[in-house]
Amino acid sequence: MDIDNVELEASTLRTWDALYRSFRRYVNYQRCYRKLDCQPYFNASADEGYRKSIDRILTDHWGTLPRLAVLIKQDRKFGDFVQLDAYKNPVVSG
Repeated sequence: MDIDNVELEASTLRTWDALYRSFRRYVNYQRCYRKLDCQPYFNASADEGYRKSIDRILTDHWGTLPRLAVLIKQDRKFGDFVQLDAYKNPVVSG
């Protein structure tokens, strides 16, 4: 996966699983995934696209939050990436 593909894919994701797969591919591409102190670099276009996908999934598929909670429990870095704390949603906290 290269940065151009990330930018194209980022705003087209419609499920938590698709978002997670994209996140894993991109973070692995950045070679940061296993480092505890590493924050993956996202360019502005990719970041905006991921935000749009997250907002769309939250809006259109609210009932899928339990699946998101499972993914976040499996991978805390994905939870940091999704940043649901910004939405103040108690479903996936703690």
